[in-house]
Amino acid sequence: GGGKVGSIAAQLPPPAKFGGLHRAESQSGPGGNAARQHRRETFGRDGSEYCLCQEIGAGATATVYTCCRDNTVFAVKAITLARLPRATQNSKAAMEKLHRETQILYSMRHRNIVTLYDVVETKDKLYLVMEYIEGGELTQYVAKHDNGALFEHEARYVFLQLVLGL
Repeated sequence: GGGKVGSIAAQLPPPAKFGGLHRAESQSGPGGNAARQHRRETFGRDGSEYCLCQEIGAGATATVYTCCRDNTVFAVKAITLARLPRATQNSKAAMEKLHRETQILYSMRHRNIVTLYDVVETKDKLYLVMEYIEGGELTQYVAKHDNGALFEHEARYVFLQLVLGL
């Protein structure tokens, strides 16, 4: 079921308009018919909820899914608060740091940085709704190359894009 919006989202400005950004909006893609066969868990504000679609990655404290709302596909990092290290769960200062870092990420706008559109906090989870970019992670791309290394011209291009994002 959907959760109530917590303190972080209330402090953030409304999400940016999506014009000109790289995102998948295909009905047959991650948010389309195939995704409807997966979990139907929702989160967000009443009347403007996101629907979790397909898991695309997982770590120690969070799982990344595709999610959709109004025929737009996003990536969402669902941080399970119970999985955070005990010091973080019990420390007000650590949670405030997590909130500040989220606010900083939300304020960053650059074509080489994935855009954070929305933050939804429930009793059990913190959802970071971000721009969905197809193609996987850079580490996966590099691992596909011989010896796990890019050609020099590719490495220069990737490094330039990283530096421009700083």
